[in-house]
Amino acid sequence: MVLLLLQLQLRKSQSQRSLSLLLADACGGSEKIARGIRTWADFWISSRYIRVGMRGTFSKVSSWLTDEGVLLTIREYIGAVGEKLTSHGLAKAVNKYLKEEHIINGAEDWNCSISERTARIWLNKLGFQWKDVQKGVYVDGHERDDVIAYRQNIFLPQMDEIYSSGSLRQWDEDGKVIPICLPLGEKEKILITHDESTFNANDGKWQMWIKDNAYPLRKKGRGKGIMVSEFMTPRGRLAVPPHIYAEDLPRHQATEFLEYGQDNWWTEEKMVEHVSNIAIPIFERAYPGCQAVFLFDNASNHAAFAPDTLVVTNMNLGLGGKQPVMREGFIHSKQRPQTMIFPENYSDLALRGKPKGIKQVLLERGL
Repeated sequence: MVLLLLQLQLRKSQSQRSLSLLLADACGGSEKIARGIRTWADFWISSRYIRVGMRGTFSKVSSWLTDEGVLLTIREYIGAVGEKLTSHGLAKAVNKYLKEEHIINGAEDWNCSISERTARIWLNKLGFQWKDVQKGVYVDGHERDDVIAYRQNIFLPQMDEIYSSGSLRQWDEDGKVIPICLPLGEKEKILITHDESTFNANDGKWQMWIKDNAYPLRKKGRGKGIMVSEFMTPRGRLAVPPHIYAEDLPRHQATEFLEYGQDNWWTEEKMVEHVSNIAIPIFERAYPGCQAVFLFDNASNHAAFAPDTLVVTNMNLGLGGKQPVMREGFIHSKQRPQTMIFPENYSDLALRGKPKGIKQVLLERGL
């Protein structure tokens, strides 16, 4: 702007004031801007230098983060708590120091403290970031092609059919059942969702303040664990209401706890037992005359099979050994059944009544 003003002064016969007003108006400024341009031009002519504005360079607000005592308190707190660092704890530690410092200085009536939000800002300035603790690689399989196909072609159409049938029980805002008219012989349906969760002694926090990607070293083992299996209804946990008699049932709530480890695991057999012996009796007592629609996720132990189901992964490659006795199969190419155990009149006495292995089954099928 100063250069333009000086060039215009050489080419135009107008006064410096009028030219500065033209420049200020072209920039959308006022007479105050024009006066500043003239001041800069005069200063340049006299000293060949334009002063740099000092506006905004003087801090009007001081921060306790620049205090050496506060910084020392922060370092001591971070070193003491390690991975248990929280903004709430940091604010508490700093406020304790400030309070003690001002009591020593005799200013007991001065309320000096920082908030939890300020502590978070300080942690960011000190190089910490709030991140998820990474321990391994997680692969999300929800968008696999087969999962999407099942969700779009099977699960969602079935759920849409249930919701559009008009047979689902509904409640109003006061928790009262909304009456519905159903065809003769059809029962009200109630959605029962199921999920499981595990809790371990060495779980620790999932998120924490981390500086320079310095993730904490944790124990390799997860420690002792408890598995919780729970059923939920639209009205909360699946349980028998207090006003309904349920003394003859194993329990009033369907929640199942299992301290797993060693040889004690949550298997498909225990899942079936939980549904058959606990959840269904409680549901029938809590919702008499209704039909439960159970929703399970695709966990591996939900794929429960009968003990004699033909599952190749339960078979040995060779003969005999520790493998289940399975029911008969069927050889379609020969149109005849195939037993999964050796007959009692088999030539090898040691194999009579013993399960066949995968290799023997394939040989009998001509493969």
